[in-house]
Amino acid sequence: MRYALKVRVTRKKRCRDGFYLLVNGSRVRYATKALALAEIENWLNPQRVQIGTVREYTERNRKRISRQMPK
Repeated sequence: MRYALKVRVTRKKRCRDGFYLLVNGSRVRYATKALALAEIENWLNPQRVQIGTVREYTERNRKRISRQMPK
């Protein structure tokens, strides 16, 4: 199953001042729009999202949870 990711891209293909990539309020400047779009792809490719129940998580990670939580 795929989900749409909302991204706003400017209409300008070229800008002498460059382009900003804004992620969570932080900005990084790129010389071209193609470089900014490539960076978005590089950031999204390694992301893995999984939805599971709390019960499944606790069963799989019982040892890790016991290490992190004080008794």
